[in-house]
Amino acid sequence: MPVPLLKLCPTADALTADSDLICRFTSQRDEAAFAELVRRHGLLVHRANSRPPPALAADTFQAVFVTLACRAGSVRTPGAVGSWLVGVAGRVTRRMRDAE
Repeated sequence: MPVPLLKLCPTADALTADSDLICRFTSQRDEAAFAELVRRHGLLVHRANSRPPPALAADTFQAVFVTLACRAGSVRTPGAVGSWLVGVAGRVTRRMRDAE
C-alpha cells in the first residue's frame, strides 16, 4: 500500500527549531508549537520509557508531556528539549515503578 506523499512532506513547523517552538509555547501558549514538539519527540519519549509494563507506558508518556506543558519555561537549553524529555521520562518511569 503506497504512502500518501503529503505524509512525507514536512509541515511548516518541522522547519522550525525546537528552541523557537518552546519559546512560542511558553510566551503565547501556542498549541500548534506544543503539538509539533510532541510529534517530533513522542517516539523518543516512548522508547525512553518503554521498559515499564505496557499499561504504565501510556501513563508515563502522558506524564512526560504534561510535565513539559507545565514546566516548559524550566528547560535550560530550549534547543535540547529532546534530552530534557528523556531525563523527565526516566524520572517519571522510576517514580511510577516505585509507586506500584
